[in-house]
Amino acid sequence: MLVNVCNACCIRQALSLDGNQLAFIYTKAFNGISGLLSLDLQNNNISFLESRLFSNLNQLTTLFLQNNQLRNIELATFDGLASLSYVDLSSNRLRSERAPRLCRSANLRHIYLDDNQLDKIDSCMLASQRATRTLSLLGNPINCNCSLTWLLRLRYVAQLNSPVSYVHSYNPQTLQ
Repeated sequence: MLVNVCNACCIRQALSLDGNQLAFIYTKAFNGISGLLSLDLQNNNISFLESRLFSNLNQLTTLFLQNNQLRNIELATFDGLASLSYVDLSSNRLRSERAPRLCRSANLRHIYLDDNQLDKIDSCMLASQRATRTLSLLGNPINCNCSLTWLLRLRYVAQLNSPVSYVHSYNPQTLQ
């Protein structure tokens, strides 16, 4: 099923397309609804997100993309989402080499990447480390090594601002 919600004048703040078996979203599907605050695309069959797909949604604060078939998210998919504060990409098929780049979303506070196939996390995957309050990576085969030292800094910053949840690692076993 394809989605195109152009000229959706009746959509004001929230759009839910949850559970509609969507497989693809047109690049300009969200043109004309720039005032949208919340977009729910969870529980579909979406496997690919095109570059700048959400670029017209400059007021969007919440994006639900969990429980899809996402494998590929283009580098600039989240560009233009200056107000985005919550994104859930849990229960997809994301791999580290195709993981989303959320660096340019400076207000992103809550990031959920649970139950994917991520084996490493690059700091550029995330928004401003000072803004991040929640980073959930449960159920990913992440290998903890020296390349994750930036994550310790993130944890330190989080401790200054809010509680930090327990961190669990698959490898090495001494950190389990």
